[in-house]
Amino acid sequence: MEVTFAGPVFFSEIDEAMFFAWLERVPGFVSVQGHGCSLTVTLTNDRAGAIAELLVLLRRWQVDPAPLRPLRGEDPYLSSLWEHPIHEVAAGTEEP
Repeated sequence: MEVTFAGPVFFSEIDEAMFFAWLERVPGFVSVQGHGCSLTVTLTNDRAGAIAELLVLLRRWQVDPAPLRPLRGEDPYLSSLWEHPIHEVAAGTEEP
């Protein structure tokens, strides 16, 4: 399975290294390829936990999670992250 999304903006080499280190720890991660300003992540077909981890990763680096929406599960814990930036969810300021 492949998912393509806009690449994040990095503010330092360590910031970039942390993003890719986290990405490589997503369950089922196989590879990542850059295409201009986009990244394509390849995952194994057994994606249990992978979509949730990618959602958190994209939200943390302020990347639009829209490419993941077709793969959205029913996890109520993450439901607000689909609709709101992570800082709003963490602060409890998201509106329904």
